[in-house]
Amino acid sequence: MTIFAQIYDPINFRDIFEPNMELFFRQLLKYAKHCSEFCLQWVLIEPFCSISNVVQFNKNIVELLIYNLVVKLEYSSDQLDPFHEYYEYRDDYFSLLQKLIRFPFRCLSRYNDDSFIRNYFRQIVLFLVKKAHISKFSLDYLHLMRTLFKNILYNSNKENTSPLFNEFFAICSKSTGPQPPTLYSSFVNVNVLENLHKLFETGIPELADIVTELIIMLPLKSKHIIQYAKQGFIVKPLLHCLCMMADYNYTLRTIKTFEIIVSHSSS
Repeated sequence: MTIFAQIYDPINFRDIFEPNMELFFRQLLKYAKHCSEFCLQWVLIEPFCSISNVVQFNKNIVELLIYNLVVKLEYSSDQLDPFHEYYEYRDDYFSLLQKLIRFPFRCLSRYNDDSFIRNYFRQIVLFLVKKAHISKFSLDYLHLMRTLFKNILYNSNKENTSPLFNEFFAICSKSTGPQPPTLYSSFVNVNVLENLHKLFETGIPELADIVTELIIMLPLKSKHIIQYAKQGFIVKPLLHCLCMMADYNYTLRTIKTFEIIVSHSSS
């Protein structure tokens, strides 16, 4: 992987990997099953985005992995049938996929330029939300979303964070107008916050906790806070944070959010 990490031209990189992606993916599954996370990190990611400043950051592997692993998740069911090409991994196929996709998600916090993910960031979020509704691994899909959000939110170049979250805010309300073609066309016109709110309302404590975290993480501007509070999407999770969660940073963000809501209500 150290050799491939020196290929910075995206076209040349894709010409090498894409024709051999199935073989590469099969090897990834084998590594994910038998290697520790620390080992995978150094084999798969560190050559491309090391924090040591010894090598120049190379975004090609992160883009390739995010796209292809999300597609693998989309076309996989909770239980593999006997004719599935990866049936040998039937007992832990999803957990291995989840383990693998966390690596490129975590890398997003290391890049100053995250424009390469903007083309399908919206579709990834929609996909994870829908899977959280229909899969028995709903909690795991929401944890993947948390990993994605945390590593975008903590990106060192804050100016590049805004365009990605603008993409998110665009799917927090249903649109009646024509929709552009998307990677996952079946997810068009889905309100993400409404769906997260439905998961919160299931009464399952673990789901309530993770949905609360996701909502608190969002860098909501005042206009978003007021809008979503009026729609009923954020107040209950915020109250849940104050009552149930012990994280100081979450509590502080929640109090500040309530101050904005109260200030608007009394003005």
